[in-house]
Amino acid sequence: MSRYKLTRLHPTEFDLTNLHFRKITNAYNPDERYGYDQKLNDFRNQIDNITSDNWKKVRWYINEYDFLVKDPIINRAFYKYWEIINEFDIFEDYVVKDDIILHVAEAPGGFIQGTNIYLQIDSIQRVEPQPVVMDKDGFKTVQSKRKNKRDYIVYSISLNKDLPQYKMYNLPTYNKNVVNKHVCVTYGKDHTGDINNFENVMHLQKLARRNFYLITADGGFDEGIDFNNKEQLHYNLILSEIKTAIALQKEHGHFVLKVFDIFTETSLHLLYLLYLSYKEMYIYKPKTSRPTNSEKYVVCKFFQLSEDTRDYIVSMLQPTKGKAFTVFRNIPESFVESIRYINTNMVQKQCAFLKRAIDLCNDESFLQNYETQVESLVDLRKETFHQWEEAYNLGTYI
Repeated sequence: MSRYKLTRLHPTEFDLTNLHFRKITNAYNPDERYGYDQKLNDFRNQIDNITSDNWKKVRWYINEYDFLVKDPIINRAFYKYWEIINEFDIFEDYVVKDDIILHVAEAPGGFIQGTNIYLQIDSIQRVEPQPVVMDKDGFKTVQSKRKNKRDYIVYSISLNKDLPQYKMYNLPTYNKNVVNKHVCVTYGKDHTGDINNFENVMHLQKLARRNFYLITADGGFDEGIDFNNKEQLHYNLILSEIKTAIALQKEHGHFVLKVFDIFTETSLHLLYLLYLSYKEMYIYKPKTSRPTNSEKYVVCKFFQLSEDTRDYIVSMLQPTKGKAFTVFRNIPESFVESIRYINTNMVQKQCAFLKRAIDLCNDESFLQNYETQVESLVDLRKETFHQWEEAYNLGTYI
């Protein structure tokens, strides 16, 4: 686990009313000023020479938090989401019936499942036990000591996998076990589910008729073997996810965004925009996120923009079709230093895991005795899961 809080050091309103959104060509490359280390790409390039089967085996072996996905859990995203909402007390101020949730880029629904489980069980209220009553046949009837109030609403939007233009991408579908009467799935005004079309975002607003307490964006797509450009390939998606959050977030609401590498000027500007839009901002690598990859989450708490500033920002952020861009004329050096520090620490940890994984993949003796090695870990892995489960109170819920 890596958790970093970005501390606010100066007023923000001036920065947010003087945006300078522009597409540029020199913000595409990773920069050492932001904590980039060429060693990371060198390690990732070596993965190309490793078979997929061996890489998956070793990746699991070295990650003690790579838990099995067993019923009722539908995928690993659930574990990451569950960890985040507990680690950051996301639902601490949630008000049943008043507050609503939005999960963006969500199928098959691991985050929805986490919300379902947390809110359904958390809303159980204790009631005073009633006297035992004997019926005419001599049977005792006792009123339940708990009353379950499941009055919550979750909205979700993801790409519509049934459309011809998406058939080639093997997109996931929503798991039928997580879509219940509390979950409203929409594909937007044009029925694509594409939030790059802002009309689909506005369609969500019309459906909900109020802003969202919590918004999550767990989007991502398969970059093939182009690990080193994953950050750049996701520019447009992440921009659209941030624009969605700013447009639809409730005052004092929270936003959880998945990102990957954050080494370029474009990423720095997007992070600074979030930093100014929320009272608190964290960069978090869950225990349950694989340590060999660059996946991390930006956790933003307590949305603080006025309506005028919100509308101004939304009007300024325009789709870029994957091109690099900047949002501000300049960014304070204090913020740059914070990102550099975070990246430097996270890259060191990632490189250490990559080196270990690559060494094991090249160790013929280890691969030949892999099954024996795994057997020796089974009990330890179970104990690790039980400790994690206890730390985040999962056993109470499922």
